[in-house]
Amino acid sequence: FMSAALELQKGSAVEVFSGEDWWEAEIVQVRPSQFKVHYVGGADDEDEWIDTSSDRIRAGQAAGSKGGGLRKRVREQAAEPVAVPAVVPFRKASVGITAASSKGSGVGGRRQWKNLKKIVESEGYERLPIDAPTYLSVEAPPSILPAKKFCDLTGLEAKYTDPKTLLRYHSAREYALVRLVPDHTVQELLKFRNATVSLK
Repeated sequence: FMSAALELQKGSAVEVFSGEDWWEAEIVQVRPSQFKVHYVGGADDEDEWIDTSSDRIRAGQAAGSKGGGLRKRVREQAAEPVAVPAVVPFRKASVGITAASSKGSGVGGRRQWKNLKKIVESEGYERLPIDAPTYLSVEAPPSILPAKKFCDLTGLEAKYTDPKTLLRYHSAREYALVRLVPDHTVQELLKFRNATVSLK
């Protein structure tokens, strides 16, 4: 820090201690015992008068000298407002229902409800590519994997089938129960999966 009075002139580069750091500044006005400094990168309302004998100000370092890297004040600018379109591009104007149009629509001012067929027709699916996913293309191709089989007693995945009753079972525990099921109950269980047979 310097205590002796500085002899600088307008336009001289200086360094000013503010807060907890040194900042690059420039002298913009000179009085007999004061300098008015402007922080590089700062706003005009941040300019301040500093006594020539103050230890907060010192002569700036020469260009290319070591020990640089002083901070510059950056003026925070308010974010510019972003214009929002009245109609967002991802929403179809034909689908939206405004408050003005909904009040007078229908008979006696009541809203007329559309069935599924009319809603699908208004979506304009015929203009989309044939492979585009829509509500009309929910059907999937038949699976090439074998159908899963489930136990007729527990509902768990069935790994085995009783050759006598054709009941499916999950493990040896269920197989012991299958052997105890009466014939009329076996027929009722097979009806659930359309696999009724005549037992001999």
